[in-house]
Amino acid sequence: MLNKRNSIWNYIQDYKFNSLFIKYFLLILLLLILPLVSVSFGIYRLNGSILREEIGAAHVSSLAKVRDIMDMVMKEVDRLSVRISSDRAVERFLSIEKRKFPDYTTIDVLQNVSNIISISTSDYIYSIYVYSDVSNYIISTSKGGTTLSRFYDNSWLEEFKAKSRHERKWISSRKVEDILTDQVNTFITSYYFAPFYSLSKGGVVIVNLDVDKLKSFISNNVDDRIEKIYAVDKDGKILFSSDTADVGKYITEMSGLQDIGNAGSYKPIIRQIDGVNQVITQISSAYNDWTYISVTPLHKFEQKMDSLTQLMWLSIPVNILVAIIVAYLISVQVFQPIGRIMEVLDNPEEYYDRITADQEKGLNEFKYITMNIMKSFDENRQMEEELAQRMRMLKQAQTAALQSQINPHFLYNTLQTINWLVMSLTKGENAASAVIEDLSDILRVTMDTENYLIPIEDEVSYAKKYIEIQQIRYKNKFTVHWEMDGEIMDNLIAKVSLQPLIENSIYHGIKPKKKAGNIFIRGYISEGNIKIEVSDDGVGLSEEGINSLNMELRHSNVFSDKHIGVRNVNQRLKLIFGEEYGITLQKRDPEGLQVNIVIPNLKQYL
Repeated sequence: MLNKRNSIWNYIQDYKFNSLFIKYFLLILLLLILPLVSVSFGIYRLNGSILREEIGAAHVSSLAKVRDIMDMVMKEVDRLSVRISSDRAVERFLSIEKRKFPDYTTIDVLQNVSNIISISTSDYIYSIYVYSDVSNYIISTSKGGTTLSRFYDNSWLEEFKAKSRHERKWISSRKVEDILTDQVNTFITSYYFAPFYSLSKGGVVIVNLDVDKLKSFISNNVDDRIEKIYAVDKDGKILFSSDTADVGKYITEMSGLQDIGNAGSYKPIIRQIDGVNQVITQISSAYNDWTYISVTPLHKFEQKMDSLTQLMWLSIPVNILVAIIVAYLISVQVFQPIGRIMEVLDNPEEYYDRITADQEKGLNEFKYITMNIMKSFDENRQMEEELAQRMRMLKQAQTAALQSQINPHFLYNTLQTINWLVMSLTKGENAASAVIEDLSDILRVTMDTENYLIPIEDEVSYAKKYIEIQQIRYKNKFTVHWEMDGEIMDNLIAKVSLQPLIENSIYHGIKPKKKAGNIFIRGYISEGNIKIEVSDDGVGLSEEGINSLNMELRHSNVFSDKHIGVRNVNQRLKLIFGEEYGITLQKRDPEGLQVNIVIPNLKQYL
């Protein structure tokens, strides 16, 4: 049992709503409210799913009727176009040249063509044109025959000329203004080259379907709950719509339909469009490459869900009331081990020895939790000690960095002043001014804090300036041999990477040697990376020394004031490129030391 001072009511007084009431609601959710609400919600979802399946089935069925009607209409248009384009009278009309107008034979042909297309109209066919490209003459069911220049509808001509070069038939949508009534008609226009059997292009048969009459025809045969219907071609252009204002637009311009269309038949989806849940269905044409899309507000199908939703909301307050009563009885038992855990948190040292002694008696949930609490305390103490150690190391590194800081701009400007003084004294350039100039260039590179990566070609150039200075100081003491692959010269490397290694070869390899030595610098691509070798035939290092330094280069994060050059370069390479890159050392055969730089071949990723 809990101590008196740590009773449940004391915790309630201490934590108020943050304590026992939280347990109430958790228990309510777990023991009563959550299951009841879940069951109610599951029933609601099940009925909703069944309803949506019914909606989807009805929607698909209605849209399939639209598709069948439109496919039937387009089949009829195609048959009509083929029949007209293959008629003998039409063929004769298309072959008559303009200069033969208007003799009696020609007039007879024109009358026959006019009769043929007049008897071919239906309720939803607004007009039919037969145009001769040879005579530039057009015959229509609405305006009779005339030259194209005098015909009221020329909006199809531009599309005809553009597509006639590579297509023999196609369908598009367009809007045409009747000059007599000032009414704008929306058409689905079918273009069919004539004569039908000939590859030569004598003219075209144009059938104009009245979109408004098609809408009336379709609305009389399908579910009136469908709010919007679209017929879309393979390019996503709307050829037919229940809203004629949308005809000629692209389906991607319609709100909520940007990713719909030009796909095969699939299940209806429910999507919120302009704040209203809509049922969207699409189905492919069985006759051509069109896609039919319907959009219907979901609320037209949801009346059946209202009573179920009301019942679900009424049951929630009752469930909450019952759950609160039951939750209080259960929470008293549940809270007792929680109170004991809080005692452990208040006095962890008091329980540490007891838990350690009880481990052999078998674990239970309480022991498992308290043991992990104690383990966390130990880990936190260790982390605090490690953090303190790292802070001490960081302060040491900061101190070392502060000790090495000077004003590089002051040095650079001073060197330039000295260079001018030397040149003025000697009346021109000399060895001293050349050394000062090289040193100024090197210092300028080190001063640049914006670019820590430079091309290898520039790094080699700065390294050569350093070598020139050292060769003046150690005349005839060493010779540098370069062997750099041209493919790597425009790759990037951390600046001031070669100079410390060359300096290491001079001072630790060549200088202790009694006679002149050689430094070999070689760069090439190896296993997808760039490898640069800086080696010398100097005194070298022992095997033990090489192993020790390699180990230090792999693991040391803070370096001392000895061998700072190699360590500095290695540390910068690892920080910039990653732990798998950096510097390694090895013996040079037959004598001396070889330092290897490995960096990524960045050019292959550019």
